[in-house]
Amino acid sequence: MRLFLFSLLGNDKDIPYYRGQDLMQLSSKHILLFLFWIVSSITGLTQDYQPKEENGKWGFVNSKNEWVIKPKYIAVNKFSEGLAAVQKGIKWGFINTNGDYVVKPVYGYVNDFNEGKAAVLSFKPLEGTTKEDKLKHKWGFINKLGEMIIPFSFRNTFPFENDIALVANWGQQDKELYMINPQGKAVSPPFVAKETYTENLLKIKNIRINGDSTYKYISKTGESKTQWYINNFEYKDFPVKVYLPSDLRNDTIPTNAFKGDSKERLCAMMDKRGGVFTIWFNKINVFSKGYAPAQFNRSWGIIDTNYKWIVTPRYNDIELIEEGFYQATIDLNRSVLLDEQGNVLSEEVGAIESFNDQFFLMSYSNKFGGKIITSRALFDKKGKQRTGWYQNINSFYNGFTRIEEQKTTRFSNDSIGTYNWYNYAVDSTGDVMCFWRAENKIEWDKSFRIFKDSILNFLYAPDIDYHLTKEYFNKVFIKDFIIDVKKGNILFQGGNYNDGMALVSRKIGVIKKTIHGLEFTMDDIRYGYINWLGKLVIPYKYKEASSFSDGKAIIADNNKYGAIDFTGRIIIKPQHQLMGNFGNNLAPVFKDSTWGYINASNRLIIPYEYDEARPFKFGYASVKKGKEWGVVDLSGKVVLAFNYRKAPIPKSTNQIEVLEKGVGYVIVDL
Repeated sequence: MRLFLFSLLGNDKDIPYYRGQDLMQLSSKHILLFLFWIVSSITGLTQDYQPKEENGKWGFVNSKNEWVIKPKYIAVNKFSEGLAAVQKGIKWGFINTNGDYVVKPVYGYVNDFNEGKAAVLSFKPLEGTTKEDKLKHKWGFINKLGEMIIPFSFRNTFPFENDIALVANWGQQDKELYMINPQGKAVSPPFVAKETYTENLLKIKNIRINGDSTYKYISKTGESKTQWYINNFEYKDFPVKVYLPSDLRNDTIPTNAFKGDSKERLCAMMDKRGGVFTIWFNKINVFSKGYAPAQFNRSWGIIDTNYKWIVTPRYNDIELIEEGFYQATIDLNRSVLLDEQGNVLSEEVGAIESFNDQFFLMSYSNKFGGKIITSRALFDKKGKQRTGWYQNINSFYNGFTRIEEQKTTRFSNDSIGTYNWYNYAVDSTGDVMCFWRAENKIEWDKSFRIFKDSILNFLYAPDIDYHLTKEYFNKVFIKDFIIDVKKGNILFQGGNYNDGMALVSRKIGVIKKTIHGLEFTMDDIRYGYINWLGKLVIPYKYKEASSFSDGKAIIADNNKYGAIDFTGRIIIKPQHQLMGNFGNNLAPVFKDSTWGYINASNRLIIPYEYDEARPFKFGYASVKKGKEWGVVDLSGKVVLAFNYRKAPIPKSTNQIEVLEKGVGYVIVDL
């Protein structure tokens, strides 16, 4: 019990003996600890024999206050297991109830007997190899015959309980203890604290060389149940995630959990037997729908609930966007959308974020004119692109979203001005609905019947005179639209205003040619684009051009094809043998007798392998091999086999119209 006192007081050199004359000199802290010792020692003592002091000496009286052992000792302890510790002179020993010495007073101090064993302190410092060792009094254990059963070797001791005693030794960390059996053999690793977890297990704690705590479980008899781990884990609700430190080298607390030399913190899953049954991961993230991203050897993959790879580590990062969907980063500017099982759903983009319950907002950045330009598009939950690429896409309202672009102008003094342009796209197709304008507000004064609100409300507000229907924007058809009579008529081609722009042409002269000795002339026609107001926004300069689609138009120069955006900026230099219109941000291109598909960054997304190819719509495109047509999605995966003599027509995101032999046109559900 003395060990309990001095270990809590924090000074094993200053031992407060149980002397009557010293009691009043103890501090309040010492007295409280001393009283705790008295109370905790009641069980198992000889109740009829109580210590009593008279004239500075201690003895024992019975329940009638009669002396049964005369007062002749400097200090005494209560009886424990039939023996009492007494101090004679400056040494301690043990007496029985007759007052006879069972163990002669030869020790510097003793603890009470418990389970037939008592800790005793050497009276003299024991010799050692160093000067410090020669000053050390050491503890050992004796039996009731006074025989030394565990030699002097300990710095501190606690009483035996269930054949286990806690002891401390020199050379250990401060407050570090370990367990010994009745033979004095260590049966547990060192630790600084313990707590009972179950009837059979103890969770013990120790301190690593860097000051971090580490934990493990042992049995009540000291056998290891688990290895040391740096997280304060609970031994229940299996499997349990356990962690190793970031550096296993040169540590005071060894671990056999990892056979290697890791310089990073690792984690694994432990089963009920206390063993790790998985590989050691760098990280394991939260499970979603039965799957979780995990990092191994600095690369990320996806594991199932058995902690087996269903997507082997190949990505720089995998981040949960929303339940069942991940952004997988390939490198700094390349990411793809994954479902919960790791299937790639989208083309490569720069970044992905949740937009609403229907769409993801994806973006990528390009350097243009010394400036980083970020473009964004909406993709549905199947990873299919549903709008063109714009610099900003706002939240949907009544089925439409405001989209924004920037137009950069270089002035004569070489300064650059940047202006925002605004439009609207419909959510079902992603089509742009009206002309691009430099303001997103229309000023309106009610007294002059002018409505002040966004373009969206102006176009679709049903309670004003200027309500314009969707059919108006989809079906406007203009012929011979005159901008300036003095400059001649504008020849209109294209059929309607796609993406708020209409393809127009103008004769600028004639071209004379001689072929096989025959001379003839032909009109020199150049193409440009007007907006809904009839303003020529892209000049007449292209010998070949297409209507706008998906925010882009195909143009040609020297029989090579490229693409421009709505401002007339070239986004793909004329370099392809043939090109078709953009749809869902992909355009068919022709090379060496076969067709494939590129994106707006001119990167080949679907390889050249088709004899014919149509533009994408609703996430699908009709392609031909030999004499038969089929349908592919945005990844190039075949969703309708090559069984049709005419090109199928996508009607929605889940329906395609096909011409079946002997039946006519029918709708196929995807």
